[in-house]
Amino acid sequence: MSSDLQNSQVFVDLRHLIEQARRRAIAAVNTELTVLHWEIGHRIQSETLRGQRAAYGQEILSSWLSN
Repeated sequence: MSSDLQNSQVFVDLRHLIEQARRRAIAAVNTELTVLHWEIGHRIQSETLRGQRAAYGQEILSSWLSN
């Protein structure tokens, strides 16, 4: 690629647009993964545990607090 093209404002602008699109894509994926994990946890808590806390959580907390 010629140095004239690399230094041109068009090239700089296109590069900036690509970077912005990448950042938006990453943010969208992170948002969707957060929502997915929250929904999984909510389903487990409401349907499997029926609103109760899991017993292993109490054991983990007790052992962590005793250290």
